[in-house]
Amino acid sequence: MKTLEQKIIQNIYLTETKNYIGKILLFAVVAAVGLLFGTILYNQLIEQRTLDMLQIFQEDGSVIRIYLSQVLSDVYYETPKIPLYLSLFSVIFIIILLLIFIRNFRRIKKVIRSLLKFWTTTYEK
Repeated sequence: MKTLEQKIIQNIYLTETKNYIGKILLFAVVAAVGLLFGTILYNQLIEQRTLDMLQIFQEDGSVIRIYLSQVLSDVYYETPKIPLYLSLFSVIFIIILLLIFIRNFRRIKKVIRSLLKFWTTTYEK
């Protein structure tokens, strides 16, 4: 009976460990994809010299007010759309995951501590 209980507990801890490792890997993959597409987008904007149009923000306030919408629309239309949308999606997804992490920090800390305690005591026997 005791070995059955130990097997059940070990399966529960194994499942929880897989879930948390999966969540961590998902976060890492999304962050890497966002960083990759953000870098690609930035390099393409530099090659097209699109960012040079943003020099208008160094001008006087009245000049900015007059040409702001035109400059921003030109920057938007010259930006490659797929890397832009993927970068924005990745950033939004990472922000959502970070907010969830911050909101559930105490619970996550307890679960990780419990998992570490279980796996370290299991292999010490």
